[in-house]
Amino acid sequence: MDDEALSPFNMMYSHQPALSTTISQLPVGLQPTALQVSTLHHPWIDLLPVPGMRDNLFRRGMDSFDEDELCHALKGSILEQDQGVLVWRDPWDPSGWEVTEGFVRDWAWVIVGCWDLLRSTNKWRAKRGERPLFPIPS
Repeated sequence: MDDEALSPFNMMYSHQPALSTTISQLPVGLQPTALQVSTLHHPWIDLLPVPGMRDNLFRRGMDSFDEDELCHALKGSILEQDQGVLVWRDPWDPSGWEVTEGFVRDWAWVIVGCWDLLRSTNKWRAKRGERPLFPIPS
């Protein structure tokens, strides 16, 4: 995972289209999106199990934000800030992901339109007796 690493999804689809069967065996949340396949990127993004998050990053443009800052925000490792993503199940299962208020405050554009993640966040908060973080349309 050196700094110049390239996602295998970029290489697989551009050189071996027959590998789509292998891709279909991945958990749904980790299967690449059309933007993911067509946008050259580092493999760390492939580990995010919320396709909408990945696409939001690609739409914004990889040069328009600091990847290291986002990584630290996801891990919640920025001192004195309530940031991060809590993972309550297997990391590849997006229904186990919960974004914190701090993450939303600073990185809301990353989760725009990620309705399953917003629902999951509200569900985990409700289990602790906390108010929903997101209004979800019915």
